[in-house]
Amino acid sequence: MLLVVFLSALTPLACDAAESFSVLVPRNPISARAGSTVTLPCWLSPPISAEPMEVRWHRSPSFKTTALHYMGGQLQDSSQDPRFRGRASFGSRGPEAGGLKGGDVSLRLENVTLEDEGEFQCNVSNVLHYKTKRVVLNVTVTGTLPLLSVRQATDGLVNVSCASSGWHPRPNLTWSDSEGRSGLSPGAMLYGPAEQGVVSVFSWILTPASDAAWLTCSVFLPGEEGREGRVALLTSRADDQSGQWKAAFIALLVLGLLAMAIAAFLFVRKRRTGSNESVEIPESIPLLQTGLDEAAKEKVDITLDEDTAHQHLMLSKDCKVVRDSVMVQERDPSKNRFTRHLFVLGKEGFTSGRAYWQVGLWNEATGLKMSWSVGVVTESAKRDCEDLTPSEGYLVFSSDRDNGLSVNTVPVTRLSEKLRAKTLGVFLDYDNNMISFYNVEEKSHILTFFVTFHEKVYPLFGPGKGDATPLVIQPISDVKQESNVNTVENPNDKIQSLPLPPDNSGLETTVKYSLRPN
Repeated sequence: MLLVVFLSALTPLACDAAESFSVLVPRNPISARAGSTVTLPCWLSPPISAEPMEVRWHRSPSFKTTALHYMGGQLQDSSQDPRFRGRASFGSRGPEAGGLKGGDVSLRLENVTLEDEGEFQCNVSNVLHYKTKRVVLNVTVTGTLPLLSVRQATDGLVNVSCASSGWHPRPNLTWSDSEGRSGLSPGAMLYGPAEQGVVSVFSWILTPASDAAWLTCSVFLPGEEGREGRVALLTSRADDQSGQWKAAFIALLVLGLLAMAIAAFLFVRKRRTGSNESVEIPESIPLLQTGLDEAAKEKVDITLDEDTAHQHLMLSKDCKVVRDSVMVQERDPSKNRFTRHLFVLGKEGFTSGRAYWQVGLWNEATGLKMSWSVGVVTESAKRDCEDLTPSEGYLVFSSDRDNGLSVNTVPVTRLSEKLRAKTLGVFLDYDNNMISFYNVEEKSHILTFFVTFHEKVYPLFGPGKGDATPLVIQPISDVKQESNVNTVENPNDKIQSLPLPPDNSGLETTVKYSLRPN
């Protein structure tokens, strides 16, 4: 009984020595540019002295990542995380804050990095009280000046592309012109993968050459000053040939610089990761397209390779037609065979030059094919990989009945349903690092992607699942006339002969093998 009375008598004295307080922080996140110095405000209310208290700043949720530890009237360097040594100290939330004596326990962080982004906890305690609050730090990185290129397209249009890299978070990109028009609609906008926390952005736009003297591409982060690039449009007047040549030279120069920048980026990434892989196809960058007539001059004869075909695919005798089957096809074991996706490769592989081939996606009996995949794959790419991405060696243009047209970039590029084609033209320019897709009937360009090849690549085909229309490798020399597909002979199933789609493209038929199949 006497002990209880004694402790009760001491309690007011302890409270006097350890005054009650609250910890306050800003409601909104704090933003800072990488490389700058930032203060994360935290203060006591009422503004009593924090000198006799313990103050600890650390990354949420673990005390192990301590940015700053103050106790016993001095900093405790031994408990500080090495990442914050020499960069973290007590800061000031304003000229009237009064430092530790005035209850200001703000954290000053120098040379901010992307790794610093996230939640920090401000913990303050004395003998009887322990208070903690969280402060969110957002880190931004401003990327490179936009690189623009321009090339004359068709029907008085010019194709202008814009690329910028090294941003965090994802930036916005807008187009405007010399006539004061802003918010122009681009053909597409893609974001490259995050490398060391930063991303790249790419966009292109088709516009009449006579509409404006120049186009501007602006890339920016919300609330911050952005970066801007401008390019003069090519004139469409026949009497201004010198201007066209000058603009074309500038466009090629810019494209060359962009290609070198990408090559340097890939080299640095390869050195950093220590990868022994001989192949790398980066996330694709849209570039200017080659005309269909020019592409068709590089036609090659593609034959499906049965040794790579999935067990649920049926091929015609001449290996020009493929479709899926519910029955397993009896084939010899092969390490090159696809086991996860309904794919088959072309026998012809390419290590240089140019090649063009056509894929029929329509016939009179079953109509337009809605499920298919067409593209290229590297020789060393895994045949059983689950994620079909460019980093895995796959560049695939696909159609899905439910999700529409897409390209397997990261993130996935979605395309308008208006771009569906009965006959798909594929143009591979290995030496110039690009692959293009065309609507043959309309003689129109669908999309072009910049790729980087380091080894042999093969044409890839997928007929989709449950689609009655077969996928046909069209003989380009016969596209002007209707012909029949050979019957697929299979003991478990039969496919009736289906007519190839007619074509009125009027493409040249002279064979020119400038690309050397291996």
